[in-house]
Amino acid sequence: EDNAKIQDGSHKAVVEGITDNDCRIVVNDRIVVVRGDGSFTYSLPISDGESTLHIVAIDPAGNRTTIDRRVTYQN
Repeated sequence: EDNAKIQDGSHKAVVEGITDNDCRIVVNDRIVVVRGDGSFTYSLPISDGESTLHIVAIDPAGNRTTIDRRVTYQN
């Protein structure tokens, strides 16, 4: 969710979603495992303050869908 505030003490943002099962997902230059049903979950370490999550879905033809989300970690 864009502009989410995280205060759980984990210093992690959890990115999860569903895509076509033949797509690749990359979050902040990290490859994410996509399950057979197209779902994925990735825990990304973040620092205090605002961070931007850059999420890219790439289909087999190389087409890209990009989403940026801002999150804020607060102690």
